[in-house]
Amino acid sequence: MPKRPEIHRYSDRTAFDRLSVAIATLARYPGVGCATGETKSGQHHALVEVRTKMQSVARALNLHWEDNYPATATIRKDLELLKDYGILDRRMYRWGYYLGKGAIDLAELSCVLDALNSQAKYQGDPFVRQIAARLAKRFKGLNFTNEGRLFYPIRQQIDTSIVFTDPSEMMEQGKYRHTLFERLEQLEAAILGGKTIELHRVSDPYDPTNVGLDRIIPLQLIYSDIAWYLICENVADRHLSVNRLDRYSDYYREIDLPGRDLSVQRERLDLAHLLLTNGWGLYLGSLDEQRTELAKTLTLTRIVVRFWSPVLTFIQEGERRHHTQRIRAGKKDDLGWMSYLDYEVTLPPRSVNEFMLWVNRFMDAAQIISPPALIDRHLAQARGIIAKYQNASSD
Repeated sequence: MPKRPEIHRYSDRTAFDRLSVAIATLARYPGVGCATGETKSGQHHALVEVRTKMQSVARALNLHWEDNYPATATIRKDLELLKDYGILDRRMYRWGYYLGKGAIDLAELSCVLDALNSQAKYQGDPFVRQIAARLAKRFKGLNFTNEGRLFYPIRQQIDTSIVFTDPSEMMEQGKYRHTLFERLEQLEAAILGGKTIELHRVSDPYDPTNVGLDRIIPLQLIYSDIAWYLICENVADRHLSVNRLDRYSDYYREIDLPGRDLSVQRERLDLAHLLLTNGWGLYLGSLDEQRTELAKTLTLTRIVVRFWSPVLTFIQEGERRHHTQRIRAGKKDDLGWMSYLDYEVTLPPRSVNEFMLWVNRFMDAAQIISPPALIDRHLAQARGIIAKYQNASSD
């Protein structure tokens, strides 16, 4: 004889729909019910906010609920059931409800939070700062139950932006700049949509005449060393370039042209990154240089730099500075120590200036060995430094 089914409070279709909508709401709106307001009695009406979102989900599912359905007491009972089944943790959700930890475990979540907080703090990403602040509030309870380990900054990327990036911070400090950081949300949407946009470049320290309106297709936002940059493609000639965000004003206009597919965006972005990989630094060269380089018909420049103590170990440690590099140890002294080493790298001519900026940081511990033109240039720079010191001492 078949066993008679056991009837419980969710056997009713309405109750089952309500519980399903509650789960769907927590999945769709993580953090719903976070303390953003209080009632006259001083109590936060989190469950009222949960109900509002539940009603929105119900409407999307063509469920016809009354305005005050379900009652907050009923929602509280439903949430307790989800705790009984482990769908919610059995703890306080004072900073909003969310289902478990999603697709990552605690160690992975901690690593993600480290990256977010680093980007928010040191690279000054205004959008990420907002996300980090929301997550810090949302995960307070989880952090507490894990004895504070979740928010301990195990990993940080401390390259700090040298310019203001957050419009709110600029306003607070009286340093407001009308820069492209005001348009990040639109810029990101344009990247994903393959949109053509018009920006206004207000400065270019390398070419003061290179200012005015630019029509581009944005490809990617990157952070490098000291600032945020935009990889983009010029609409007129498909010239790829990397430009600093703060050198654009907040002028932004979307051109009424069809957006291109993400596959094309990725293809152009891959070419830009190929140029970055082949070069040294962020300058991608002129249009003609790019065309010949990508066609593999460009004559590359072989550079050899001899490094002396005390930077030998530092240079030797850098095994992956560039994919074409070769490091050769020089003669040993009487004590068996390496007296110098030669660093060889092959670069497109467009990258020589940025490479020399790197070499110059080592001052008298670096000497150009090849090519001859670069030897003359480096020697002239050294003589220029000497002349400036001599002139200063005679003043």
